[in-house]
Amino acid sequence: MPPTWPVLETERLLVLGVNSSRADRHKNGELTDEQIERVEQRLRRASARQLRIVMQHHPVRAWKARTAATADRWRCRSAALG
Repeated sequence: MPPTWPVLETERLLVLGVNSSRADRHKNGELTDEQIERVEQRLRRASARQLRIVMQHHPVRAWKARTAATADRWRCRSAALG
């Protein structure tokens, strides 16, 4: 993982750091689809015994999906991660 993707992993803990900063601005960070995919894949590989924590620099903000397809995509991801 790149240095902007710090990971702490023990038998009972998995902490993933995600860089939500963007070069063109210092406020209102966001995650790219690639970052979300990478986090999703890593969380899927976590053991059932591990507490999973994802950290990012900017606060998480809920948003309303612009399309039904986008909303379905997020629902499927959430369900898959259980």
